[in-house]
Amino acid sequence: RDISKIVRSEYWSDPAYTELAEAAIDQWHEWNDRFGLLYHETGVTLLAPNWEPNSYEAQSLATARKLGKQIQVLDTDDVARRFPMVKEGSLKVGYHNPRGGTPKPWRPSVHSSGNWRIKGWTSTLAGWWNGRPS
Repeated sequence: RDISKIVRSEYWSDPAYTELAEAAIDQWHEWNDRFGLLYHETGVTLLAPNWEPNSYEAQSLATARKLGKQIQVLDTDDVARRFPMVKEGSLKVGYHNPRGGTPKPWRPSVHSSGNWRIKGWTSTLAGWWNGRPS
């Protein structure tokens, strides 16, 4: 059973998915107001050995910048200071987006019918799709 989830809004160079994820984060905040703490906004940090132009990290950073996200780019000194548990020199760059976090496992299903709509997309406990199962 997978009970660890991360809610983040940048996925490669896909601004449409980022906008959908941002709408989902807004929904998590609404559910927090309505049902109590379901979602912890801790921020999300991506780290990499370096900025490879086609890497997930670099493309996600470019998407965040393109959409004007409030992110903090991390250099080698930032990574070493903030993440002393990371082997020195292994992960040297990255960024932190304060808008992201983790939901409490399974809790949303207790307070809902199992189906929600966000900007025309449908969510069920089985996953996301736009009009048809994936």
